[in-house]
Amino acid sequence: MAVEIEAKLVICVERRREFLRDFQDLRRLGEAALVPRPPRSIRDRYWDTPEGDLARTGFSLRLRDDHGALSVALKG
Repeated sequence: MAVEIEAKLVICVERRREFLRDFQDLRRLGEAALVPRPPRSIRDRYWDTPEGDLARTGFSLRLRDDHGALSVALKG
């Protein structure tokens, strides 16, 4: 079974354009070297009950198609 670890950052800034420009130039994150990667498209489809039970309780059910590699994730 594959394990996916995901981290999301929410960044609140007043000067969005400047932040994005500086972020694109970022080459290190702590000890890790960062390199830009080419863009890629991933198709995500989200599922819920007709009543929206998953979203209301803080969950999401996702089917991801990453160029033919399918994965299902329940997050909450």
